[in-house]
Amino acid sequence: MLALYIIPGILLLLFLLLCSPIRILASLRGGQPAVRLKYLFVTLPLYPLPEKDPDAPARPEKAKKPKPEKEKPPPEKLTLKQQWNRLRPFVLTSKDAAVALLGHIVVDRIRGQIVIVRANAHETALAYAQSAALVSALLELLGKFFTVKKHALTLTPGFAAEKGIADIALRVSLRPVFAAVAGVRVLFAFLRLRSRHKRRKPAPKPAAPAA
Repeated sequence: MLALYIIPGILLLLFLLLCSPIRILASLRGGQPAVRLKYLFVTLPLYPLPEKDPDAPARPEKAKKPKPEKEKPPPEKLTLKQQWNRLRPFVLTSKDAAVALLGHIVVDRIRGQIVIVRANAHETALAYAQSAALVSALLELLGKFFTVKKHALTLTPGFAAEKGIADIALRVSLRPVFAAVAGVRVLFAFLRLRSRHKRRKPAPKPAAPAA
């Protein structure tokens, strides 16, 4: 009777974990980039990594036993066309899974301020026009591959400023359930490709009888 309460509770917890988004927080402040990974209440720094304590004792390395080398048969030589014919189903299925996965990646927020400063007003205006075109193209490219919700990125020419400013923050999220579905699709494609390869592999010829 207790199992009737435990099993649905475990399934509900698993469902909540898979639906909770994984967030990547990237920022550029004062020329220092930083990237963090956040899931639920856990935040892990990805860049820059935390420095190791030099006073911490080093772990002793375990001696590795040499493994006996096994004789492997020479690999079968295939042409590029044969290799592509083998990998084509896997690549096509993986491509569909990757495209579906990219559609579920959400850019929650892009915000920041960029001030363009050059030696004189002419160079500042020229650099501002080039930077504005580049930022516009990047935002349009992001919108083609990902779902972009909000962006408040201001780009201004600093004719009277002495120093340029680049203060940018980006947040990207993905729900693990969509990554799990894409991984299952790629796994099934790999297994299907492997089974086809085994079926097409010719059986070894029987040895000739001794005279």
